[in-house]
Amino acid sequence: MQILTVEQGTPEWHAARLGIVTMSELKTLLVKGKGPDGFGAGAISYMHQLIGERIKSYLDRFPVDQAASMIKWLQKDRDRSLLEHEEFNWIENSDLVSDLVWIVLNDLSDKEINDECGLKLGGFDEHATLAFSRVEVAFPGSSFVKFDDRLNEILAFFDIWNVDIFYKRKLMGSLKEVCSGLLAKKLKLSWLDNRYTNQCDWAWEHLKKASSKQRIPVLPYEIDPLGNKQKYRSIVAFLTFWDVDSDAKEYFILKFKKAWDQKVYREKQKGRSPLNTYIAADVKKMLNRLASENDEKLYKTLERAIKKAYQEEFGLM
Repeated sequence: MQILTVEQGTPEWHAARLGIVTMSELKTLLVKGKGPDGFGAGAISYMHQLIGERIKSYLDRFPVDQAASMIKWLQKDRDRSLLEHEEFNWIENSDLVSDLVWIVLNDLSDKEINDECGLKLGGFDEHATLAFSRVEVAFPGSSFVKFDDRLNEILAFFDIWNVDIFYKRKLMGSLKEVCSGLLAKKLKLSWLDNRYTNQCDWAWEHLKKASSKQRIPVLPYEIDPLGNKQKYRSIVAFLTFWDVDSDAKEYFILKFKKAWDQKVYREKQKGRSPLNTYIAADVKKMLNRLASENDEKLYKTLERAIKKAYQEEFGLM
């Protein structure tokens, strides 16, 4: 730790604070204390301010004309290497597309990305692999970069990839083509509801179990979504990305739904015992009519009739 003893408000004091996070602005980096929500809304603006302070501090060392020349060079380099924000709109406008792009980029090796773009001499330096860590571990895992950072990580990847903008646009076009192909194959997941916490929790655990038993491929990185909406998004994105024959994927999803239906059925049967018997045909017609009149299942009508007869016979329940 470095402790500076300078008077507050002096040029030395201002110089010492340039480009670093100060305690008075620390609140802009947090939303709810040190909780999982992470950066607050003002964090990015504050980051831009600090970057600007560092650049200005550096440029102030040079004569005005030389500093102006350096600024023009920086602007020219920015135009040469940075994609326009609008070029990411197709990713930003859909959670599923954002998730798919994130998964595809994670799934590709640096060599595959270079080959896809026609780069012969690499294009990645030691700091320019995906801005978000590529962890070569089995899906699912126990730790994971914050779920909501996916879009920012995609933007960061394209920003720090040290190649000409031509190659970035080429990769962007390839990603768009891949995602279009994946999204053209509609998944039959209308039974899965992202508002239903119990269902999403069960579905995520079911997918994890299927992965551990190698019924479906293992993803090459950890995923640990929190809450039903994140789990729903992860399930849909993973199954959309899963590169398998359409019939095989449809069959897996059919079995997926059947497993959920069986779980729901078992829960409904808790506290019930099976009753296998025969009754007279005319009595069965009476039972059907009673059930229809009361808009209830046959077993409910039968339970109600037995309870009523029991109470009349024994006077207690």
